[in-house]
Amino acid sequence: MKGRIRKEIIAKRKNLSKLEYESNNKIIIEKIYNYLKSKNFKTIAIYYPYRKEVNVLNLMELFKDKIFLFPKVISDEKMIFIPVNDINELKKGKFGIMEPEGTEYTEYIDIYIVPGVAFDLDLYRLGYGGGFFDRYFSVHKKTQLIGVGFDFQILEKLPVDDHDIQMNLVITEKRILGG
Repeated sequence: MKGRIRKEIIAKRKNLSKLEYESNNKIIIEKIYNYLKSKNFKTIAIYYPYRKEVNVLNLMELFKDKIFLFPKVISDEKMIFIPVNDINELKKGKFGIMEPEGTEYTEYIDIYIVPGVAFDLDLYRLGYGGGFFDRYFSVHKKTQLIGVGFDFQILEKLPVDDHDIQMNLVITEKRILGG
């Protein structure tokens, strides 16, 4: 079931026209910015977009005074977050996704902007199936998790396992769920 959902949503995302992708992406970034600008935070974890995920890199320009962190897969089981000052510091990692070099950030991270293949109305997230985010967040709790995606990535109900994590909020170009 999860495999079929992944395949369908990834195909839909792949087929977004450049115009659709860019205009919806811009709306999502504005919504994230408007939500975050009133929040008191110093650290924010984001990601490098892969396979037409929402491109959140502009947040680095919008919040220049914040510490930005990116995920890095360091083994088949483990992902860490590393501070990044400039996108040019990233290099292609294990799965072909741009990742940082450097040392793991071990302090509390205030906000995570999390990509997903799909989300549901209960704010559960479906990723690519590696379990990296689920494992990471099972250890690093009590933080603000903001899922981002396009509105067609929102399904009524996803099949959920015990280890699957819920977002606090999910932001698309059409709506904000949760919060």
